[in-house]
Amino acid sequence: MREIKFRGKPIQGKLPNGEVLTGDFIYGHLVITSTEYHILSPDGKVFKNYNVAPETVGQFTGLQDSDGVDVYEGDILKNEWGIHVVQYRKGEFEAYQDDMGKCWDGYMPLYRVCNEFRTCHIVGNIHDQKLEDFK
Repeated sequence: MREIKFRGKPIQGKLPNGEVLTGDFIYGHLVITSTEYHILSPDGKVFKNYNVAPETVGQFTGLQDSDGVDVYEGDILKNEWGIHVVQYRKGEFEAYQDDMGKCWDGYMPLYRVCNEFRTCHIVGNIHDQKLEDFK
């Protein structure tokens, strides 16, 4: 069974207009209230509560790249086929590659990208980099 965990970028200020992303991802448990998203991150025997930007929240896929790094929604992966973005779609985690031509919609199950190819490396994420930077 895979571990259920999330990540998100902390925000400074209150939603909706004054939000500013600050720092790296926070990893832990996701809590959603009626107005905010929070990541509860373990710190010793207590949990720290971080207000995070909803559009940066991503779930752990249960898979790792070739370097043993956990793969999350929003990660950008590179393998011998090209550059892929990790997304959750149709009940599964998928890797999307937009330059696959008209005969294929560009989606492939993520487990195939991470397990069936020789190499698969996380090269970034959609919140810190532009996908075009890798093409």
